[in-house]
Formats: sequence, C-alpha cells, structure tokens
Amino acid sequence: MQKLAPVIRALRELPKETQVWSYCAGVLPVAASGRLHRQRATATWWLRESLQTSFPRVEWSFDEPMIISEGLLTAAGAHGYLPLVQHMLTKRLDSAELRDLQNLLMLPRPAVLHAAFANLELITLTDESLRQAQMIVQRSPAGELRLPTLAAQLHISPRTLARRVQEHTGLAAAQWMRRIKLRQVAEALCETQQPLKRIVDDLGFASEASLIRAFRQATGMTPVAYRTAHA
Repeated sequence: MQKLAPVIRALRELPKETQVWSYCAGVLPVAASGRLHRQRATATWWLRESLQTSFPRVEWSFDEPMIISEGLLTAAGAHGYLPLVQHMLTKRLDSAELRDLQNLLMLPRPAVLHAAFANLELITLTDESLRQAQMIVQRSPAGELRLPTLAAQLHISPRTLARRVQEHTGLAAAQWMRRIKLRQVAEALCETQQPLKRIVDDLGFASEASLIRAFRQATGMTPVAYRTAHA
C-alpha cells in the first residue's frame, strides 16, 4: 500500500466523471482511493479475503468476471482484461480457442477437481443468453432461483431457456442453476477460511442443513470433507 500511495492519491484527485477501469490486483488502489465506496465491484480471487476485510464499504462480488457501476469498471482474474473484450472474442473464436486463450493468459484458480463442477466455466459458453443467465444465477440467492424468473430477466420463455441449457450443458435447467450455486460453495470452501454458516448466508441458501444435503448429493462429500480434500 505504501508503494501504491502515489497511484491512490492520483485516483482520489481525478474528477468524479472520469471513467476508471481496473482488473485483478489493480482493483486494490481503486478501492483504497475510495472510488468504490458503496459500489459493486469484483477483483482477483486471491485477494478476496483481504479486500473484504480492508474495504467493507465496497459491495464485493467476486463470482462475477466484470462489473460496471457508475463510471467504474472492475474485472476479475490475473488478466481481467479478458472479460472486458470477451464479447468481442466470442464473435471471432470458437469455444476450444477461447479455452486455450484462457489457459495461456489467466492465472488458474485453485483446481476444482470434482466432476460435478465440470463444464461450468463462463468463458466456454458460446450462447450469449446463457452467459447472461449464469451471471444472474451467480449473483442471485440460491433460495430465490426460479426458472420463470430467470427467463423473464432474459426476455425469453422458460421453455426456450430450458432447451438452451439442455443443448449447451446436458443438464436440466434446475440442475444447472443448482450446480452453479454449489460450485460457488466449492470455490468459497477452497479459496477462503469462511465458516460454512457465512457461506450459506452469502450465497442465499435456506439453511446449513439444506446446503450440506445438496452438496453431498452432487459430490458425494460434505462441505467440510471437500474443503479438506481440495483447499
């Protein structure tokens, strides 16, 4: 933070109407400047706990690859510029090429080894409506997820959304939404030391018991056993 002091000071002195884009650890000086107060923001996973502790007035949402909020744009990942141009890349590259680019440029997250969470990478989705759907699911409380509600936010019918999910993921829509939330649980277990009760509250599950039951059904492991095996 001492080395970043000139950058933080310069950010504070910028006119409020100046747009600020930052990604990965670059979000740190923006948060320290106060420009993210009461704003939604994302950043790199490996600063997750430090940022939450140091800047509690920021509405952190680490499961979203990119967030635009009142002239501020933050992106996650060691090379978070990728989400900034992803909408352009998806028009030029197929899913395999996107995956190769991600593997080449981005610092890997801690490996999620369980097959239950395979094929849930946002970057591999070629359907724009499903990318939007996944981002909505990630920031929605687990207990409030409903297919008709999600479809309405995308301005398509529940039947169309269910068909697209099945075609692109091989999963029923309800199962796909549930797996997305459970993968967020798995990531929180591996990337943080948060107690299960905090994860339940943060992700909007009805109770610890319901989360444990769903997690065990999907993975064959309790959350505690999963953290021990994969963190």
